[in-house]
Amino acid sequence: MPEKRVGNVYIRYLTLATFLPLCLVALHFLGFEPIRIAVPFLVFIAGIGIIAFAALGRRAFDLFDPTRLAGSLFNDFGGWLAQVSAGGFRWEDKSFQTHAHRQTISIAETLQTLSDLAATHANLDSAPLLEFSMSVLALLAEYQRRKLRIPTDSLWFEQKYEHKSWYLTEDTTVQLAHHAGISLNPSSVPEYNWLENRLQPIPLRCFELNVGRKRLDNVRDLLAGIDAYIAALATSGNVRGTAQLAEKIQSIYDQSCPTPANEKQKEQAEDAGMADAVCFLSCESWWLIAVRSSRGLRSLLGQGSSTFNGATPIPCIPAASSPRNCGNSNGCCPA
Repeated sequence: MPEKRVGNVYIRYLTLATFLPLCLVALHFLGFEPIRIAVPFLVFIAGIGIIAFAALGRRAFDLFDPTRLAGSLFNDFGGWLAQVSAGGFRWEDKSFQTHAHRQTISIAETLQTLSDLAATHANLDSAPLLEFSMSVLALLAEYQRRKLRIPTDSLWFEQKYEHKSWYLTEDTTVQLAHHAGISLNPSSVPEYNWLENRLQPIPLRCFELNVGRKRLDNVRDLLAGIDAYIAALATSGNVRGTAQLAEKIQSIYDQSCPTPANEKQKEQAEDAGMADAVCFLSCESWWLIAVRSSRGLRSLLGQGSSTFNGATPIPCIPAASSPRNCGNSNGCCPA
């Protein structure tokens, strides 16, 4: 887990509050006159320590629901994202971009661990996991808007090696490699959807659990969050990610709710509504892709139209939306 800021502040305060009385006792034993005003001052700082201990003790109950500890992770993620975006602290420094990428990988792995803990406990796989998954979806939706401010050659994006083809590489490079008797050096290709690939399994697993256990209210809320995320993907131009996510949702639903071929099931109204919502999600994703493609084509042709056959333009995601409403300008959703 990341730094526990509240606990660290309390320990430092407790150390100071303990050290001051010891200093006053030592001065008294050395023959100095006692400082009368120090008594109400010590009572005051001791009272603050007791109140702070009560607040810190309430936070200990969060250990029964580890997903509540994700707030600091979202704040840290927003801080690293703000620093690698255009205008951030050393945003053009390659070494700093690599450092921010590694720190974000650690945050993503911790979020995955929290999701695994919640999914494997009966008292956490319903409302706590749903709330956590909704926060992750809100984080990803906001990330789609702010990712456009990161340079495409930034090392924030995960780098993977791709081997060159002998028949598609320039002749000079092929000749040098042939005469030297070596293979072609692989080229580094950025993976722009690396964070989405790491965090999308969290809401997808929550969707699979709730569909399999017929928690229709949870499925409805989760589909609403996924719908907003798909709209953010399409708005940012991530066509492939939009289509792949819709296909994954459809595949998970088909596997979790199989229909026997030899017998007819009495389909309840709730099940029919859930099936309609999943199908509508797939149709909407392709409609958003069509809207995005039409806007790009019209922009290239110079027509400048902001609508598609009279459709309402897709609104941008507000910068103030953030997981758990952190409200921190340097946190999960800085302006």
